[in-house]
Amino acid sequence: MKKLFNYILLLGIGMFIVHSCGVINDISTYKDRAEKKETEEIYNDKRKKPEVVADNKTSKKKTTKSQLRSDIVTYSEQFQGVKYTAAGRSPQTGFDCSGFTCYVMKEYDIYLSPSSSAQSQQGKKIKPKDAQPGDLIIFGNKERIQHVGLVYSNDNNGLKVIHSTSRGVVIDEIYSSKYWNSRLLYGIDVVTDVQ
Repeated sequence: MKKLFNYILLLGIGMFIVHSCGVINDISTYKDRAEKKETEEIYNDKRKKPEVVADNKTSKKKTTKSQLRSDIVTYSEQFQGVKYTAAGRSPQTGFDCSGFTCYVMKEYDIYLSPSSSAQSQQGKKIKPKDAQPGDLIIFGNKERIQHVGLVYSNDNNGLKVIHSTSRGVVIDEIYSSKYWNSRLLYGIDVVTDVQ
């Protein structure tokens, strides 16, 4: 009986860990859709869309990539301190790592999977030293993807990432952190090819 209890306990813990970083595919429920609508209504007035600049070659307007990257980072800052919630995808309920990146990027019509492992395959893989603000940073080991964050800055002061951790949404300098640096895998550019 004790072995059965331990097995069920381990299975539950394993499911929590897998689910907490968004590895399980998105299953949208009525409650999720209602929360999404409520979130959109609450943040409608606070949303900051990227500024557009005229393109000299055509009459179409477009956003410069550097402005878009800056706007993504600025938008993400307002969520600092939002609590961590396993499989969380909104500021009201809290975020997990991939739910946070998914939520922020959706504001700029960059649609990411709510799964960190799927996000690790979306966009162009780049070296961490080449990552720019607004790119994704992937963490894990050779066996699996464990975490994703959003590049806040990458310069002489180090690689700073804004991400949802057990401490909530925070900004961390990755190279000086033994924990994060040991799990750093690569970056993903999901901004450059945005139309």
